Amino acid sequence: MGKSERKTSGGLKRKSRLFRVDRESRQGSQRSPGKLGRLWSAEAQRWYILAVFSIVVSVLLYPNLTPAPVVYSRGDVAERDIKAVQDFLVENEELTENSRQEAVKSLLPVYDFDPTGGNALERLEEVFATARARLSDDGTSGGLPAAEDRSGEEPAEPAGKPTSEDASARFFEQLNISPRPDLFARLMETGFAPQTEAAAAEFIGGLLEQGVVGNEEMLLNQAAGGIVLHNIELESDVVVTDIGRFFDMDSALRHISAPAQTGEIPAGNGESILAASELAKALLRPNVTFNKRETQLRRDNAYKSVKPFYFRVKQGEMVVREGERITDEHVAKLAAQEKLLKSGALCGRTPAMAGLIGLLMAALYLTGLMNPRNTRVSSRDLLFSSLTALGVFLAVIAGNLVADEVSRGFGFFTARALIFALPVAGGAMLVSIFHGMRVASVFSLITATLASLAVGGQVEFFLYYFITSLVAAHGVLNCRERGVLIRAALKAGAVGLALSLAVQALHGSFYSLETIVAAAAAVAGGLLAGVIATGLLPLAEMAFGYTTDIKLLELANLDQVLLREQMVQAPGTYHHSVIVSNMVEASSKAIGANPLLSRVASYYHDI
Repeated sequence: MGKSERKTSGGLKRKSRLFRVDRESRQGSQRSPGKLGRLWSAEAQRWYILAVFSIVVSVLLYPNLTPAPVVYSRGDVAERDIKAVQDFLVENEELTENSRQEAVKSLLPVYDFDPTGGNALERLEEVFATARARLSDDGTSGGLPAAEDRSGEEPAEPAGKPTSEDASARFFEQLNISPRPDLFARLMETGFAPQTEAAAAEFIGGLLEQGVVGNEEMLLNQAAGGIVLHNIELESDVVVTDIGRFFDMDSALRHISAPAQTGEIPAGNGESILAASELAKALLRPNVTFNKRETQLRRDNAYKSVKPFYFRVKQGEMVVREGERITDEHVAKLAAQEKLLKSGALCGRTPAMAGLIGLLMAALYLTGLMNPRNTRVSSRDLLFSSLTALGVFLAVIAGNLVADEVSRGFGFFTARALIFALPVAGGAMLVSIFHGMRVASVFSLITATLASLAVGGQVEFFLYYFITSLVAAHGVLNCRERGVLIRAALKAGAVGLALSLAVQALHGSFYSLETIVAAAAAVAGGLLAGVIATGLLPLAEMAFGYTTDIKLLELANLDQVLLREQMVQAPGTYHHSVIVSNMVEASSKAIGANPLLSRVASYYHDI
């Protein structure tokens, strides 16, 4: 046995022992898995990935589970028949609003009624009693200096006694009216007689009991049908329809002045009646006032208390017919049906869509179509495919929103023309490079389905995304240089150009500027997919530990430091590795394996 043969045999024996130990350790760990180990086993991890992917996609997708309905306005013409999908109620907004306005109009304004006039009679009684008591105690005028002595000498005013001005100010302050020295002097001359008090109370009491308003004109304008008189003392309401019963300030003052003007003052009581009349005029205040806050509050409650009026739409009932002009009733029915459909989107449709996507992923996983090798698919491969599909799906959602916004600024094309530029094929290119054409085909099916749902569920876009993804994935099967990605992208763009023209012809807008925009968008979408795949390829290699043919070519370069050290320090081993690499490469070609991987592995197998 030669030196190289002994070396090879020894290496094989060492590798065999290491493989046996590793296999036994793995078998031992598999024989006694704990409960936590079973929950986080490789098989469980793969199912978790599928479940999370299905839920995330369905949550992002639920606003677009069905094509967006056409929004009609009054006067539009219906493009197709629309039937009620189920029974629902439609509010008759016009009838409801009319009924609410009638309820508000029928509500009478609220006026506060204070029968005591702010306790005017009690204050009057109290201040007269106080004045008479002081008059009796001092022998003067209730604590006031007496009238001038007939001899002409002013009496000495005791120290600490109140002056006439102080007593007058205190008197009118207790009555809550402006000081009037002339009126106080007249009352002082009468000695604050009970007759004066009684006359003033009679003047005030009758008016307050009847009601005095401050603004008669406002009362007449507001109270054509009456008012609600709220007694603030008894906290009770009474409806008053006879508005003429109330006095305004002018008529009340005339009523007080009537005895003096008609000469009906009894003999001997002239000064008392005149003083009482002047005092009553000063005390008089409106006691019927408009309560704006309470009136508005009651009107708001009346407005809200009217329940909406509805009419029922039965399932299968024709909401609007094709070619029919849209009326307000049609708009209300269509809005109610759309609101009903949206209300169940998150609660009902999202779980349903999650189940559908989950079943699709589970079927592809269980049948092995997502596996690039003969063994079961690994968690790493499944995670890479799921994240790539999710990234493509997010890019489609974002691109669709951008297309809607851009198309609004231009009048010669719609958002549909820009949807051709979405780089869906980029994900298929990455999957094809790492996992081969079979997995890339399944991946293309998944992403084309999700992308078509995101843009409105149109079958023509499903075919567009699926075919361009297959072409792009096939173009990078033997990717040993970066330029292959761009050439594959150009092929996908060329095929997308033809497909975009077919789609535009299908929609009847072939001879238009929109067709040119769609064709340009399709070519741009293919190139964008290639650029994105080129940029993400190194990141995917590092993040998931994949080795592409491009990386293998870099490792096979003889300028690698490790290979140069091997040539210098172990030329025999290096020569042996080169001979083995030639043999293994030829064998790999014969059995359909990757010859590049075999050659590079042979270079490093002894290092």
